[in-house]
Amino acid sequence: MVDPGDRLSAFCSSTDGWLPLLCTMNCTVAVEQFRELFGRKLSEADTMVTEVPPGSDGLITLPFFNGERTPNLPHGKGCLFGMNGSNLTEAHVFRSAMESAAFGLKLGLTAFQEQGLSPEKVHLIGGGSNSPEWRQILADVFETPIECPVTEEAAALGSALQALWALEEGKVPMADICRGHLRYDPARQTPPEEGNSAAYQEAYYQYVRYIEAVTPLFR
Repeated sequence: MVDPGDRLSAFCSSTDGWLPLLCTMNCTVAVEQFRELFGRKLSEADTMVTEVPPGSDGLITLPFFNGERTPNLPHGKGCLFGMNGSNLTEAHVFRSAMESAAFGLKLGLTAFQEQGLSPEKVHLIGGGSNSPEWRQILADVFETPIECPVTEEAAALGSALQALWALEEGKVPMADICRGHLRYDPARQTPPEEGNSAAYQEAYYQYVRYIEAVTPLFR
């Protein structure tokens, strides 16, 4: 799979195929940065984002605290756009950080969709998967259900599944091995909320416009 926009990278898979990879450098970094700045616990930040509507009343974060790979801006910096007298609050900043991280992932999801892939669901792992608010934002931005594996150590589980495939000498398809061993947590299954898509479509459009505006500054 070759992405003409350079958003996806193709890696050889040990199962004799190809693994398209989207890499983002700042998935939950912005939330952690703002949480430390405001001296808030993670649980407090999660609660505060529920006070703000989808789209954060126009506040958009470009969370490029570590530079970024998607979009390809290694010299990028974090930015806040759309600030006004009503949306410059801790709650708005936290929600904007969560939403903008989701927008960064949506750039990659869009690249997959342009290559003809239409996911029926998205698997979410890592610390952010434990946050109901984070899961809901991702489901609404992607307009796709979110599911979380029961096994939190996904990399270790993946290695074990690869080893099992090798032990079977490749006679059992990897897809069958995954179906036989992956289990999902029904308590964290998160469908999109109807009615939020329009707000996120507008916010995502603004996010992309802001990236286009700052790209010359960070090159």
